[in-house]
Amino acid sequence: VLHLPKVYVFDSAVSNICHGAEVYVSGISKFEELEQDELTAIITLKGELIGLGMSKMNSEEILSLNKGVAVKTDAVFMQPDLYPKTKKNENI
Repeated sequence: VLHLPKVYVFDSAVSNICHGAEVYVSGISKFEELEQDELTAIITLKGELIGLGMSKMNSEEILSLNKGVAVKTDAVFMQPDLYPKTKKNENI
């Protein structure tokens, strides 16, 4: 996925994403330059590939908005229970 733009998510969001949840703005730690409707790699802060999705926001929108779906998860490659599910990530 080296050629794809990447969003890096907080550990607290990983479990939900592994179970098919979308990537919300509040769950993003950092990201590369992104355009809307672009295939995007979803990555842990340790550099592990969680999955792939289609961006629903561009970089400027992610920076300016506090909530909303940034990436629609399309494929998950990480095993669902590698990261613990926490109560605070239920809406991430």
